[in-house]
Amino acid sequence: MTTSDTTASASSPHAAVKATAAALALAVLAVLLLGCGAYAFLNAPAEANKTTAAVIPAFSAFVMILLAIWVKKGARTPIARTRIITSGIIAIVFALLFSVPTYGRVKAMRNYPAANADWSMQLSQGKVEDTNEVRRAFFKERGAAWYDQTFLVRTLGTMLGATASLGLWMLVSGVRLKR
Repeated sequence: MTTSDTTASASSPHAAVKATAAALALAVLAVLLLGCGAYAFLNAPAEANKTTAAVIPAFSAFVMILLAIWVKKGARTPIARTRIITSGIIAIVFALLFSVPTYGRVKAMRNYPAANADWSMQLSQGKVEDTNEVRRAFFKERGAAWYDQTFLVRTLGTMLGATASLGLWMLVSGVRLKR
């Protein structure tokens, strides 16, 4: 295969279609991430930081939109394959970043119902003061978050699954394109 054949393959209509599909998938992922942020914001209990619950998905969506534009602009160029693969790697990095807080919160989420029942019982019996400091310490002793974090684990889990899936799809699609 000559150099001109390589260039023709990399900028082929097939590569342009793959790049366009990848850009569209990144845009859909961005919308999903924004939806996750809205879900987290609307379902966060009063004790949670609602702003963070919305900002992280919004920032992630912004990055995915930038990647979509970048991939689409390179769709008919010899570097389309590289842009698809690079975007897939970035999506996987985001998935890994989402996995860290998800993993850390799953145990606390699972321990919350029992700790909350114990808190309610002790509070009704007058054994504990109803202050934020006491509540936080009480739940921490029991390995639980001091508020229900189910909304956050669901949000992060969805973001993790979606970005990992898309990233892997983009890697496979990019690698399968002819050079």
